[in-house]
Amino acid sequence: MSRRRTQRITVLLSWIMTAAAWAATGNSYAPILGYDDKNGLLYGAAAFHYHPDDQGLDCGAYGVTNGGSLDSLTLQSEDQGPAWSCSADLRLARTFDNYYGEGDATPAADPLRIDENAADLDGAALRRVNGRLALGPTLGYRVRRQTGLSQADGAAAPARVFNDEASPALGLRALYDSRDNAQSTRRGSLLGLDLRSLPAALAAGGDGSDAWQAEAQWRSFQPLPAGCVLGQRLAGGASLGDPSYAERYSLGGTDELRGFQDNRFRGRQYYCLQEELRAPLYRQLSGAAGVDLGDVNDNALGAPRRSVQAGLRLGLPPSYGMKARVDLGFADSGERSLAVQFGESF
Repeated sequence: MSRRRTQRITVLLSWIMTAAAWAATGNSYAPILGYDDKNGLLYGAAAFHYHPDDQGLDCGAYGVTNGGSLDSLTLQSEDQGPAWSCSADLRLARTFDNYYGEGDATPAADPLRIDENAADLDGAALRRVNGRLALGPTLGYRVRRQTGLSQADGAAAPARVFNDEASPALGLRALYDSRDNAQSTRRGSLLGLDLRSLPAALAAGGDGSDAWQAEAQWRSFQPLPAGCVLGQRLAGGASLGDPSYAERYSLGGTDELRGFQDNRFRGRQYYCLQEELRAPLYRQLSGAAGVDLGDVNDNALGAPRRSVQAGLRLGLPPSYGMKARVDLGFADSGERSLAVQFGESF
């Protein structure tokens, strides 16, 4: 649930070729091929194993590379039983961040490029209080090592913007989930609360001090006539203290404020409201259109930044529960983005 969950890979101006079903029900496979202005030609593969009834071990892996500046491998697993739900996500990457600055008024042009090696781990063990409510501890760990720094317009760049860091996060999570299906939800709701401690005494490097964070989200899904679904999501978070670079909130990218680039706005607190209408088109192909409103800042939150988006969803064979999605987003600043991703945005 955390905003610092395993970072996803965006593939701009790209396509996914879904493979024919060659395995048992509950498995999906997809080679990936694409191109974007940031990374150039991208290629890789993905595989998912999951249980349609949301019980048992779900796992997945996908890797993307451009043969140059980006190599990323993400491993995901979740074991859901009658008493406990345990999950772990691990991402290893040689990549870079475009850094636009802090706050909600950063310019879109000429960001700093921070080349880095990164490892992100997110884990949780939630005890089921009843069929829908679960409580338990969470563990996060971020490692960042800067390997280069340059200015997009060719101007001289500083030697370093943020220190390297290895930062743990210890937390508690409460989750109420009445959705009918986690991968392809048609009805129900999800309510979650994360409380996290970021102890500087256990961290190495970084720029922050001791910090505490509280983050909440609410999702609701309502079935409509003709097989349509209206999805809503409201999320927000606040920090007490000074979180390090990797632990600050950000908006923009593939999940929130989808018309803006990844890492576009950053700060110690944020909110985001999303509305999305999903409609079936033909067999396993469906469409979606929505709007995102949100803001992130170090100080007082202001008027929301806005983006609208429209896209397609394709169920991956053979069981079609996992989705590949394509979203075209338009930001209030005039920016545009096209993203290909696995799974719904919320």
